[in-house]
Parts: sequence; C-alpha cells; structure tokens
Amino acid sequence: MRVSAALVGAVLAGVLGGCGGGSTDPADGLESPVPTSAVTVSDVDSSVQSSSASSGTAASSGDVGSTGGSVTLEPFELSSTDLLLDAVLVDGSVWVSSFAPGEVWRVDPASGASDATIGVGQGPKRLLFDGTSIWVASELDSSLTRIDPTSNSVVATVPVEARPVGSLAFDGALLWVGTFDDEVVAIDPGTGEQVASVDVGGDIADVVFDGTDLWVVADGVGAARIDLDTRAIDQVVELAESAFGSSPGRIVWDGTWLWVSDGPARTLTRINPSTMISEVVDLGFGASPSSLASDGTSVWLLDASGSLERIDTNTLERVEVTDQLAGGTSITQDGENLWVTIGGPATLVRIRPD
Repeated sequence: MRVSAALVGAVLAGVLGGCGGGSTDPADGLESPVPTSAVTVSDVDSSVQSSSASSGTAASSGDVGSTGGSVTLEPFELSSTDLLLDAVLVDGSVWVSSFAPGEVWRVDPASGASDATIGVGQGPKRLLFDGTSIWVASELDSSLTRIDPTSNSVVATVPVEARPVGSLAFDGALLWVGTFDDEVVAIDPGTGEQVASVDVGGDIADVVFDGTDLWVVADGVGAARIDLDTRAIDQVVELAESAFGSSPGRIVWDGTWLWVSDGPARTLTRINPSTMISEVVDLGFGASPSSLASDGTSVWLLDASGSLERIDTNTLERVEVTDQLAGGTSITQDGENLWVTIGGPATLVRIRPD
C-alpha cells in the first residue's frame, strides 16, 4: 500500500513524541546488547482457489493449527527517534533508509552497529541494489541518489520529474521508478536521463522485474505487465476484491512466481507469468500485509500487526513464525537470515530460523 508523505510524517511525529531517551546518532551503534528470544511457530492450513486473469475470487481463510519449530529474533535499536522504511543487503552489510534525517545507514550484521552514514534526499523510502550501486528513492524532494557501497559515498543525485512513490526496479539496463503521476519512468543509470515513461492508469504501489518483463501493481488496475521492447502494457491480471475493496501493496518475483499483497482485500496472490493464471490466498479478517520477501522456496509475509508468516511457494501452506514485529516496515533476506526494519524506534531485527 502506498504511503503518502503526510501519513509518514504523522507516523514520524508519533514516534518522536513517544520515544524515550538514548542515542539519536546511528553512528553510535547499539546502546546496549538486546537479548534474543525464541518464538514458537504455528501453522495455518490455508485454502486457495485458482482463477483466471480476469477473475480472482479469494478463497476462504484457513484455520490456525500448531506445529513445532522456532526462530530467534535479534533486535538492534539504531536510534530512538528515527524512522526506518527499507533495507537491502549488499557486500555483507545491511543498508537501511532513515526517513526523517534523509540518510542511509550501513549496518554491520555481526554487531548490529551502524558504521557509516550517508546523506541522501529528503524522505528516502525504497532502496535497490543494481549489482554495482545502491539507489535510493526520496519522495519529498523527488530525487534518486546513487551510492557507491565500496566508498560509502554519493556519486550522483538524479532529479525525477514526478514525485517517486518509493518503488524501484532494475531491468539490467534501465532503472524504473513508480511516480505519483501514475507513471513508471525509466532512468538511464549512467547519464541520469529519463528515457521512457509508461502511464499505468492508477496509483502505483510497486514495481518488479521478472527477468523478461516489468510488472507494476496499481490501484484500480491490478498487476500490469509492461513489455520492455514496446514499453507498453500488454497484459493485466485483475486482483481479488473484498467488501473493503482492493489496494495492492508489494510485488515480488521468486524466480518462478509473482506474489502480490493486498491490504484492504486481505489477500496474497500468486501469479504464473507464463500462463497469467492466478491463485489467491485469503489471509483472514484483520490481516494487513505490509511487506514481502522471497528466498526461492518460501515467501515471507510481514503484517502491520507484527505477524510474520512463511508461505510455501508450491503448496501455499502458511506458517506463522512470530507475532513480535509490530511496526515492521520492510523485510529482506540474505540466504540464511531474514532482516526486518521496524519504523520507530528505528530498529533492525535479524531473524534466525532454528
């Protein structure tokens, strides 16, 4: 779900007003070691329903059962007054965006301490690594910042004609940015020049590249596929709606399937990009998915309530891993661990499957 500048500002105001003392400088690292805790998982026997690209009716929600298993949560509070919105793993470090000061912090995953601070645009939200550089989309000053992770320095600042919504994708040649003008724009990363734009026709939530095509999820549209040769939408997969409507949030590509979360509809949709057939998982009453990540075997679904679920990519079986991540804003993985950013106080949580 797209987060407006006003909403983020309101959240940040609440964080600033509700936090206690402690270091506000991320370079200071941890104030004190934070104890870890093991969390027992429980599984959800979820039912699903296949649908064509033009339908997409949600299945009934599953019943909660229980199984054995645990994970270890290791929280690292980086600041008591800032707001983290995204994270990306690059060269053995975790890089996080801090909204209010307009900074990106590099975090040592061993100690949980911030060891570099890079000033970027105003209101940084999403981060993307293109194989060489880290890109930061900043909403409030309509800019992209290019960071060299080897020198911890800004090498370019690129203005965007329309305000970015905080969604980024890289197709191997061009950087694609979702904007508040309902367009995705293509930026040449070498020159910073805008070379193309595609009108999606709805409020853009997220974009992803599946190795062949670009996909965009937007309100009132669904999941739209953009042919990179013609730079035009050539297929649309409609998403299931509930009595509360539909507003897609995140889209991820796991190498086989596309996955789309939808808060108001309380659904997770799996899309086969070859056949355009979708399958819908009803997440149940009260669900409000906020972020997604995939490790190729499982999809990890972070909910605004603090719940984290693991969904088997083949069977769609759901397993609740923990409910202790309230305020979580993003999730990513490094092949062994999951990393979750907590909005405020600015906290990075490592999750170790046991």
